[in-house]
Amino acid sequence: MSNKKVAAIAEIVKMRDQLVVMRERLFQLTAATAARTKKVDGLLIDCAGAGRVFGVRIGLPDWNNVLAMPGHQFAYSLDEELKEEMERVSKNFNWKSSEQPLDRSNNDMRLLLDILATLDVWGRRDHNAGEQSAPSDDDKEDSRRAERSGMDQRSSART
Repeated sequence: MSNKKVAAIAEIVKMRDQLVVMRERLFQLTAATAARTKKVDGLLIDCAGAGRVFGVRIGLPDWNNVLAMPGHQFAYSLDEELKEEMERVSKNFNWKSSEQPLDRSNNDMRLLLDILATLDVWGRRDHNAGEQSAPSDDDKEDSRRAERSGMDQRSSART
């Protein structure tokens, strides 16, 4: 084989290896995002249940409606889709997110850091145990404590 051919094959294998590692990280990121989504969905259901305790219907969005057609002619983003769905659910024509525009990037960063922390916990456990596994109950409790602490800090900053 010629040197050029050997070098080209080595470069292809190197690229393949990088892409395989990237794909594995994306798989883990998808799993961490799904775990966080499941947690938030549970909290939303708790909100609806708490409303029933007080005899009030707390409507929740149908996420299929929100995700159905982002960017169609009447709604230019998922934000607009969510606004439309929340107006339907809450019967409030001018529903607005309580999130302030300046808070959005901070909240996005907090969420991303939470997801990355989940990945790190899973990575440490994988490294220590030599196998991939979901977060333990202790990890989940640590995450809940950190989230409550963050919520306490955010609510005290607003007051």
